[in-house]
Amino acid sequence: MPFNLLFLPLLGGFIFVRHWKRSRYHALRSDGHVLLFYSATAGALALLGASLIVYWMGPQARCIDDFWHRIIPFEHSGKAALAFVIAAALWIPLNWFFDDGDESGKVINYRRNPLEILFRTAMDNGQLIALSLKNRKVYVGYIISSSNPAFPLDSVAIIPMMSGYRRSEDHTVEFTTKYIDAYDKMQATITERVRKEASVDSTLSEEAIKEWIQEEADKEINIFRHIIMVREIDTAFVFRLDIYEKYFGPKPAPLRLLEGRS
Repeated sequence: MPFNLLFLPLLGGFIFVRHWKRSRYHALRSDGHVLLFYSATAGALALLGASLIVYWMGPQARCIDDFWHRIIPFEHSGKAALAFVIAAALWIPLNWFFDDGDESGKVINYRRNPLEILFRTAMDNGQLIALSLKNRKVYVGYIISSSNPAFPLDSVAIIPMMSGYRRSEDHTVEFTTKYIDAYDKMQATITERVRKEASVDSTLSEEAIKEWIQEEADKEINIFRHIIMVREIDTAFVFRLDIYEKYFGPKPAPLRLLEGRS
């Protein structure tokens, strides 16, 4: 097969590794030459599959091949085009068998970046995270999103529960802002408004009303979302309220509204 026709299987292989859930995070985070190797491997397998299909079809393949070469008179161009179609489309049915969240988690574990693993674990388990920044600012909150695992981690989004700063004298933490009070007032206002609107529609169940309240509360609480650049983070760790209260000081705030948020 002429080398210029190999571009078709290579292009199909690139589309495959870029979209298949099992490979796309590895491919996008790889260096250029590694991505080329992934694409070439997928393209070669697709070309092998195309050759086997042509062989198994026998006489029927020859009829299709004759018709193809009347339109495109390049030797082996039919196999190259078939390989492109196979590679460019095969990821669609294959993705039915893989979960995107599971695959991104596998990539994070494979990379073994401690900060990525900490953020993903905290998100999955609804744990509070404490972030101490280089400017001595401290945030405690829930991780709601981090960077796409296909790319290096550069930022993280949190819903803060409280914030403060580290004293310059002894680096102990002084919490100065308790967001829970604002969340409580917001929750009360939303609950009152939603129940008033729901009273007009008698078909709504109590469970549906509660879900409505929670959806509205989540939208409002996202106003407080903070985006923090990873380069500004000095230390990060799971924040346990009971541990803080027992060993480091009085209970700073009743973190009840968003406890268990995921």
